[in-house]
Amino acid sequence: MGPTQTTRAFQVRDYRGGLLNLYRSWYLGAADSERMKPANTILSVVLLVSAAVGSYILATDSYLWAVAPTHAYGLGAFTIIDLALIVGLRKMPRTAIIITVLLGLVQLGAMSGDVFFGTSTFSSNGATAAAFSKYLLGDGAFVTLLGAQAVLIVVGIAAFVMSRARTRRTDAVMRIYEGFEKSEKKYMTKPIEHHPNMTTPIKIGRLSELPPGQMKGYVVNEKRIVVVNIDGKLFAISSVCTHAGGPLEKGKLDGSVVTCPWHGSKFDVTNGKVVGGPASSPESTYLVKVEGEDIMIEA
Repeated sequence: MGPTQTTRAFQVRDYRGGLLNLYRSWYLGAADSERMKPANTILSVVLLVSAAVGSYILATDSYLWAVAPTHAYGLGAFTIIDLALIVGLRKMPRTAIIITVLLGLVQLGAMSGDVFFGTSTFSSNGATAAAFSKYLLGDGAFVTLLGAQAVLIVVGIAAFVMSRARTRRTDAVMRIYEGFEKSEKKYMTKPIEHHPNMTTPIKIGRLSELPPGQMKGYVVNEKRIVVVNIDGKLFAISSVCTHAGGPLEKGKLDGSVVTCPWHGSKFDVTNGKVVGGPASSPESTYLVKVEGEDIMIEA
């Protein structure tokens, strides 16, 4: 294969890979994140309402404390968990959504049990289950809290189902992408050569913008790349997680290992290798250097 043929093959592969990467970055990255925001926002607002109503009931409902103190303590525990889940939706959204749904089911079941399946008496003062049920159904705060749990369950399940469906579509796209790679290796008689004139170093920023121990994402020739400064030495890999397209530049950097914020895959930024699943394919690496104060990269 001559230089002209090699260059053409490289261009075809780069064009096709660029389209796939562009699709993955749009559909599996930004689109997924943006579409999950409404569900997380709704859940956060409803959890805040649930916590506020629960706090109001605990502060004002002396009848509940007198007739069913154990129920009041349970409501207090649920209120605290509601507030914790609001924070969890920002830090660990998928886990928090699952816990929110389970918590909603438990609280909805407990509250429904108070209304329909109460014991014959709730305290020694002889308050009957029927009287307590009538009191609860006539309490606007209780009904609001009951409705909030139903909303949490419905929205939480819908968000989780959509997230799982998107993950399955992600896997399908990744299989197609890997199929292209295997096809190229099978039918090409000679590996693609890298000619010096194929790529030209591109300035992407200043070294002062990237202090040691930090990383920053860039888009170079339609490729999403994350550059990392480790003790003054720069490394660059693709910022699109090979597992499900997560944005590595928004993940956590620990030494030379970056963790994907979506599913926890770990990559060594010095060579792009996988050091922790669920990802199994390494990241592409890029040559990055410093000229004066300018960060230059070949991509």
